[in-house]
Amino acid sequence: VQPNTLVDKVKTRLEQLDDFEEGSVRQMLDLSQQEYAHRIEQLNNELVQAWHSDQRVKALKIAIQCAKLLVDTSAMAFYPSKFVLITDILDIFGKLVYERLKVKADYYKPGSKVPTSLPDNFTPDMVPENAKETCRNWFYKIASIRELVPRLYVEMAIIKSYGFLTTNEFNTALLRITRMIRGIGNPLIAVYARCYLCRVGLALNKRDFEFIKENFYDFLLTYHQLFSHATKLELNRQNMSLFSYLNLYTPALDWILQMMTKTTSSESVLGEVLARCKQQANGALLLNAILMAFKPAYVASRCSDFVKLIHDCNDDAGYPQYLLYRSFGECLVQEAPSKTACQEVYDVVY
Repeated sequence: VQPNTLVDKVKTRLEQLDDFEEGSVRQMLDLSQQEYAHRIEQLNNELVQAWHSDQRVKALKIAIQCAKLLVDTSAMAFYPSKFVLITDILDIFGKLVYERLKVKADYYKPGSKVPTSLPDNFTPDMVPENAKETCRNWFYKIASIRELVPRLYVEMAIIKSYGFLTTNEFNTALLRITRMIRGIGNPLIAVYARCYLCRVGLALNKRDFEFIKENFYDFLLTYHQLFSHATKLELNRQNMSLFSYLNLYTPALDWILQMMTKTTSSESVLGEVLARCKQQANGALLLNAILMAFKPAYVASRCSDFVKLIHDCNDDAGYPQYLLYRSFGECLVQEAPSKTACQEVYDVVY
């Protein structure tokens, strides 16, 4: 009887992770932006207080509650700000989990009988089994979250803790989560999830950044959804222009592309990215993101190509051509093209 009772208790506890104050989540949907930010700050304080009161499950439930707010797009104009507020809390939660595991992972140096703290550059073989078991339990709890978006966000928040288990888990986890994000139907929610994954992945001090490129290419596969009939209906409902909607993607796209350029010096990779963006209809948003993220020297050396690309975006619905020329001009101010190219730019623009 005892084992069954224990199993039932564990099952009940895991199921409770999804029963986190649905009413309070609904109430937040009716708040003003200022009230919303204040409530997020309250949740942040509640999470930290719960953690320091040894209420780990409550802290996890608050983290899930926060992540669940990123499913809501009923006020799309506020989504980028909401993303920043909530991921700040998730970052804190991830740091608390990591530091707690590190404290529990005191180890014995060879020949010593006195336990000592793990060094910052520890390897998994230095981590005692009880700390590894605690780490696995955290990931098991998170895997039990039924909804995809909060499950992904909370796992991404503590992804650094995989370092207690194995040295090769990071790549596996980053690629697995990259592919799981494909299950998010709303492209706005998905691109910010990809942005967060790239951000936490970049902080892992690893060498393989292939997952960043895969995240961007996955976004391109769904790019047409930004101009779908369903999107237009939702924009009408929220009284939002297409440009305002497209502009919501700019922070996430800029971040992903800037990380890509930061982690590769290969011009062939950048050329491949540019070629894929050229294949997209209504590609002005993508072109502007490239102009903002790629090194000015790359843009200046291909000045004629970019002038033509901008000129061809003239009829792109929803995205003003002058913004492309502004971003292009900012590149050329930093890295001057040849005199011939300068004349060509002048002739096209004026």
